[in-house]
Amino acid sequence: GPGSSPPAAAMEDDFVVEELSVEVRRAPSSGGIYLLQFPVRAASRGAEQFVGARLRAKNRMLELETKIETSGPHYDPTVPESMRQERRALASGLVAPTTNYAIATRRGATLYLVPIATTLQMRPKLVDAEDEGEATKPKLEQVSNKPRKSAREISAQLSSYAHKRALQEAEPWRALEVRGSNSDEAALVRDRLTEPEVEAMHTD
Repeated sequence: GPGSSPPAAAMEDDFVVEELSVEVRRAPSSGGIYLLQFPVRAASRGAEQFVGARLRAKNRMLELETKIETSGPHYDPTVPESMRQERRALASGLVAPTTNYAIATRRGATLYLVPIATTLQMRPKLVDAEDEGEATKPKLEQVSNKPRKSAREISAQLSSYAHKRALQEAEPWRALEVRGSNSDEAALVRDRLTEPEVEAMHTD
């Protein structure tokens, strides 16, 4: 049952093969480390080819631009010229933290842990609300049995959204360079995760 000890036979098979020292480190940049979740993608299509990125760090908003492959079986070459796209955008949505994640890097007999600061879920960006004025478009109301909101509640809701939107728009986008995991820049970042730190937090 819950809380019971594992069988003795299982404990004999699950023996300790090595012991490591553990150090919890700070992220190498002030913005912390981001964990990105992507839509399910068939393995036969290979990895996404990112060609551009931009970030609003304060609002934790990220957009990625990917190249659309036109040589695979998933692409329809008979699509009219006006509907063809060479690139697509992915926009982030902030994921509320439900547990703690960290990046682990082993060097020798030491395991270095760097906590992940933010988790973003990337979704296809089909419409640019900035260009279409989505906030001002009339919305279809979903039929429900909930009590009708008062004018004050509706006004407060719209004001809250407008205020949040204004804060987001006040922060300019910052263009980012996209580097592959095998690049020299990526190797330098990995090295920084295990660099000596004056105030490293030790955990035994």
